[in-house]
Amino acid sequence: MIARRGYSHFLKSLFTAGVAQLFLIAAAGVQAMLLPRFLSVRDYGLWKTFFLYAGFVGSAHFGLLDGAYVRWAARSDDAHRDLSLTLLRLGMLLLPVLLVGSLILRWIPSDVRAIG
Repeated sequence: MIARRGYSHFLKSLFTAGVAQLFLIAAAGVQAMLLPRFLSVRDYGLWKTFFLYAGFVGSAHFGLLDGAYVRWAARSDDAHRDLSLTLLRLGMLLLPVLLVGSLILRWIPSDVRAIG
């Protein structure tokens, strides 16, 4: 399949990946320079702690997603379309639930939410 697409497709994909990486580096640089100026030390610490924990989410699935990709790669285009619609509907149902749940948690006083 790669041989049919040719060298120009490879170069286009390489360019796209390179531009994406440059954009991420620039965004991280702007974030590292500007964010500490607008946040207090405590808020900046919470910000960095959140992204530390968010980084662990990628390894928390223990390869489950990789196995799903391998399993679903052999499906037909119609099966992919049906699966995409199903996941889109699931996401559209879960989004309001998560938003309402986060708003409810926001309104609970912090001394009630404290653990320990």
